[in-house]
Amino acid sequence: MPEAAQRQIEDNAGVGGLHRAAMDFLFTRALRPDHHSCRTSAGGLALWLLYVRSHYMRMPFRLLLPHLWRKATRGFKRLNPGAGADGVVT
Repeated sequence: MPEAAQRQIEDNAGVGGLHRAAMDFLFTRALRPDHHSCRTSAGGLALWLLYVRSHYMRMPFRLLLPHLWRKATRGFKRLNPGAGADGVVT
């Protein structure tokens, strides 16, 4: 890509150095091939953080937290069918 085009994209995006560094960190770990030799301990966390970020970009924070809580508990209930509403297996 020509340098002038790259500079224009960076100027228009308004992305600071810290934000760019964080996104580079997340994407380089989350977009690795799905092979045991490429997995890192930060890969799962990076995928989860990008998942939360994608939801945050679409909905306000006051709706995001309850939404993610419901999704997390629903997934937990699927993994543990005997768990009640409080997550305790009876």
